[in-house]
Amino acid sequence: LVFRGGSATDQHRITKALTASSDASKYTAELEQNPRTKLAISEYQDMLRAVASAENEFCEQCIDCVTMIDEETFVTGGDSGALSLWSIQKKKPVFIHHLSHGLHPSPSDTEADTPKRPFWITALCSVPFTDLFMSASSDGYICLWRMRSGKAPGFDLVNRILVNGFVNALDVRELVPEDPMSSKRDLIVAAAVGQESRMGRWSKISARNVVKLFTLTARPRNSLK
Repeated sequence: LVFRGGSATDQHRITKALTASSDASKYTAELEQNPRTKLAISEYQDMLRAVASAENEFCEQCIDCVTMIDEETFVTGGDSGALSLWSIQKKKPVFIHHLSHGLHPSPSDTEADTPKRPFWITALCSVPFTDLFMSASSDGYICLWRMRSGKAPGFDLVNRILVNGFVNALDVRELVPEDPMSSKRDLIVAAAVGQESRMGRWSKISARNVVKLFTLTARPRNSLK
């Protein structure tokens, strides 16, 4: 089986993704519990609507990273900013989330009409056999995504972690809870952050070359911290 990437954004796909997100009542209820996340996602959706109305198209030329969700599902990310959900039973993605980390700002006012470039997906990781995975780029955030429940495949943004620089690698580990009977486990996220992308030296950000650790505290489903 050959998995075929190379997806392209278009107005119909973006509008369909926005409609699916707004129709998810459980997802909407989660946003009401976290005003900061609600604002971040609202800004992101406004950006998608602006891209859809301008009829810009971004084609995926290369897939740079992949992470496993379970034995039959995986997610990939590439240079168009799209996160694609795959099944081992199908040769094309079953769900695509376009421009997952937004667009680069215009270099100057004189180049306002120049098409903006999407932020590449530079790193992916997941908590295996759960509904949570993470993506990163150079936009200043690590995005946390949660798989949708039900028959329709897909995922939605549930939170973001602030981090400056190119995130060139991500990893996550579950911590063993003090109560052996507890099903809730805290997470440790490790991010390899650098001034430049691991793919090439065509861009540079004022940041330190370090490994950053973040702790995600286990909370009820509607209040991920």
